[in-house]
Amino acid sequence: AVPTFRVSVASAGMLSRLAISASPFLLPLMFQTAFGMDALQAGSMVLVYMLGNLAMKSVTTPILKRFGFRRVLVANGALCTACLLACAFLAPGQAVVAVGTLLLATGMTRSMNFTAINTLAFADVPDSQRAGASALLTMLTLVSMALGAFATMTLLTKNSFLDEIRKQYVMTARAKGCSEPQVLYGHIFRNAMLIVIAGFPSAFIHAFFSGSLLIETIFSLDGLGLLGFESVLNRDYPVVFGTLFIFSLVGLV
Repeated sequence: AVPTFRVSVASAGMLSRLAISASPFLLPLMFQTAFGMDALQAGSMVLVYMLGNLAMKSVTTPILKRFGFRRVLVANGALCTACLLACAFLAPGQAVVAVGTLLLATGMTRSMNFTAINTLAFADVPDSQRAGASALLTMLTLVSMALGAFATMTLLTKNSFLDEIRKQYVMTARAKGCSEPQVLYGHIFRNAMLIVIAGFPSAFIHAFFSGSLLIETIFSLDGLGLLGFESVLNRDYPVVFGTLFIFSLVGLV
């Protein structure tokens, strides 16, 4: 196995992707539940986070050429970890400018981390093995994204169960002599799982298009998933926004 590919894809790179991929799902959840923001406000804060990702793309290559992969990965890894930890300690009432600055910095370090790791993964891979290495990298990247979304769904499910347990109908069921399994599975479970059922269509659409990207990459097919992926790598922003619009439209429908 190629050492740089193994570290970038299967070990340290996979762990970093798991941590970073969960942040776009956990941040809006935190802003809405802990900060009391509505969907528009939470989305605006996450937009700042994504702007940091986009802004960093234009200076990633010059920075890597100037300082080298080792220095950039070490320094950026420490900054990315510090920014993610700082996001965990955000509290309601803090200045919007300070929160936005932290989100912008977090998005920039996240973008640099993804670019550096994905580039380093293919540095020593022979040309004859690049097709298989690309398919493996794509598959593991999609797995990390799915696990990040799963972490958010798990947190939502837990909070939903805790909210339902405190409601009046649970106390009424217990007062009528229902056993704990009857209360849990007959009353709480059905109501608490509504949030999971409501999120299933969007999760299905996400998995469908992520799977299409993997299939198109492996079998060299031309499709929207591969088109959007290649447009991101080539920085073809009109195509990026076009494919994003189509995916969002299908998800809304």
